[in-house]
Amino acid sequence: MQKFTIKLDKRNLNKIFRGADKLVAIANTQKVELPKTGSEKYSMAVLNAINSVRWSYGGKYNKRYMDWKIENYKVHVPWKLAGDLVRALKSYKLSSSVGNIKYLGGIRRGIYDSGGKSWYNKPGKGEMYGKRKEIAFYGKEVEKTKPMFKPIFREFKPKWATMGKKVRNQQRRAWR
Repeated sequence: MQKFTIKLDKRNLNKIFRGADKLVAIANTQKVELPKTGSEKYSMAVLNAINSVRWSYGGKYNKRYMDWKIENYKVHVPWKLAGDLVRALKSYKLSSSVGNIKYLGGIRRGIYDSGGKSWYNKPGKGEMYGKRKEIAFYGKEVEKTKPMFKPIFREFKPKWATMGKKVRNQQRRAWR
């Protein structure tokens, strides 16, 4: 059996403990703040895209539906459906089990629109007309022909990585 001795200077040991305490504090803060901030920034990126002309491309409206939309909602862009989607776009907490906190940016399931919309380019016809509908439903329907959520997510991914690097830099500085 071999024996060895380690001698530590009390000042260095205190410095290690302080650094470890800082890392624990950063980790505890960022396990909530990083997902929350990321989901808020993603939701804001989607909102900015909705309000820009940039995302008004995609599947074309037929003339009758475009006329109906302009007359009823005074908008020409695909994602402006009476503002219900825009109002529902948020960052929200998905779960909170021990050590597992998740936030999502987008539209939470179970949020309904104000009703009175034409779902399939048939104003006034069909069983869907006029009924309140889950906003996630029409987000999914519009996404098929006029994609926005997925392209914005692809654009947002590098920003998420940058946010993670900032946290790692914060942790490195804790040891100085």
